[in-house]
Amino acid sequence: MRLTIGKKLNTLVVTLQMLSIGGVVVLATQLFTSDLTGLLRKGTIDGATMLAGRVRAEMKHVADRARTLGAASLEEYKYDEDKLRFLRDNMAIDAQYIGMGLYRKGPSGIVRAIQYTYSFASYGLRQYVRLGQI
Repeated sequence: MRLTIGKKLNTLVVTLQMLSIGGVVVLATQLFTSDLTGLLRKGTIDGATMLAGRVRAEMKHVADRARTLGAASLEEYKYDEDKLRFLRDNMAIDAQYIGMGLYRKGPSGIVRAIQYTYSFASYGLRQYVRLGQI
């Protein structure tokens, strides 16, 4: 069987078309995966920004509450029971609020504050690790 010019040209055209389709598929795959990586990176940054904003707002809320309760605890009350009831009621309003009262003065109160701070920070870190955010 002899190859004619028509068959040779037809074979050449089909081969070039197959090569061009393969090249387009490879190029599209590379562009899609690089675009997907960029989209994932952007989504992660957006999520981190949103989480940072929420944490900042929550910490501001906690600081404001602590400032208010601290100022109230330094005020003079006619009866000490009123002060304790006011502080206890305000700390019980928000279930997420962490209240810490140090009734001792001196080094033991400082040690207790450091222990509470360390336990709270380690608990928060464990929660972030458990949820897979770190």
